[in-house]
Amino acid sequence: MYYVRADVFNSQQWDDDVLPYVTPFWPLYAPKGIKPLGTLGAGQTIFCDYSHEREWRVTHDLEFEYEDVQFVVLPDYMAMARFPKELKDAIGREKFLLMDNYKMIEELWPVHKL
Repeated sequence: MYYVRADVFNSQQWDDDVLPYVTPFWPLYAPKGIKPLGTLGAGQTIFCDYSHEREWRVTHDLEFEYEDVQFVVLPDYMAMARFPKELKDAIGREKFLLMDNYKMIEELWPVHKL
């Protein structure tokens, strides 16, 4: 994926084979001298930042210790039950987050719904 400043993105004629891999990138933290992507009503500036969706790759083996793992996200308890016991013990079971738990919280306390 190519992340391209929005002004450059808009000024290009992208080849049909390349366009699916190009995304305008206009983060909130862009240098102040750069013209914003545009505005919504009431002067609200449009920002476009997909850095959270990037695939981070290294060209060599990525080595780490189990204590370096901050958390492991799994869909449910059954996935955790299938996870190798020796890895759960080495990483620490308190670092496993089960999405089913968060779904239940959202169902009981739907703070994200208006």
